[in-house]
Amino acid sequence: MNGDISRREATRIIAGTAASVLVTRTAPAQEAKMMQRAIPSSGEKLPVIGLGTWQSFDVGAGASERAPLEEVLTAFAKRGGRVVDSSPMYGRA
Repeated sequence: MNGDISRREATRIIAGTAASVLVTRTAPAQEAKMMQRAIPSSGEKLPVIGLGTWQSFDVGAGASERAPLEEVLTAFAKRGGRVVDSSPMYGRA
């Protein structure tokens, strides 16, 4: 055997590869729960990950510049985010 594959075998491999790509793209993603820890003094649970605003949110005051930030905050909240770090020292952030 010289290692060549038939046209039928090549077509089968290509079709299988294409199908696997489509299945992975259309399969519903399973969202993980946000990990939380309790505040010792109160017992209130907060996510272990927060959103920092220092440089990435320090943009202009125009609506077109701020719109993407609103999308980020909306997605963050939808996925269980609750802690946003902000400060007047961060500029417009």
